Amino acid sequence: MLRFKKYIPYVIIGILITILQCKDKEVVTIEVPEKKGSFEVIQPKPVVEYDTIIEQGKPRIVEVENPINKTLLDKYVSLKDSIDRMDLVKDAITERTYVETFIDSNQTIKVKSKVIGTLKSQTVDYTIYERQIPINQKKPKYSLYTGVNTTVRPIVSIQPNLTLQTPKMLYTVGYNLQTEALTLGASIKLF
Repeated sequence: MLRFKKYIPYVIIGILITILQCKDKEVVTIEVPEKKGSFEVIQPKPVVEYDTIIEQGKPRIVEVENPINKTLLDKYVSLKDSIDRMDLVKDAITERTYVETFIDSNQTIKVKSKVIGTLKSQTVDYTIYERQIPINQKKPKYSLYTGVNTTVRPIVSIQPNLTLQTPKMLYTVGYNLQTEALTLGASIKLF
């Protein structure tokens, strides 16, 4: 039995390498649930734009005013009739609601804007669709377990062992320290 002891570490290393190399690929699907949400901006502030002017070699930052729609202003000035001018003003200050819907394979986004000359409010509703994401995982074909068996009567004995789990069977190798006996075993799944 002593001549087999020197081979035990090599057998263990061989079994471990076999277990690490033999893996099945398994596709696991993760489900991402649907999510809905909304947010609203009331009385948004216009963006203030700035420009840099260089005077006498020194830069100076100045605020740039929002431009007036030159086409509407020219049209207003060119109108001679006060009723036509009033209609143009009414058109400029009419309350309007705009709705835009954006749809792709992952989500739907609906943007609703209220305008009275300026943007008064904007609401964004979104729905992120439920989806399934497949993930390839490597699942080991084999598993290795270690353990200790003990016997109390008639003598106390300790037996460390290794168990290899394969897809169909369990194989056990152990060594009884008191009797210096090598034990082998196999188990099969009943149900």
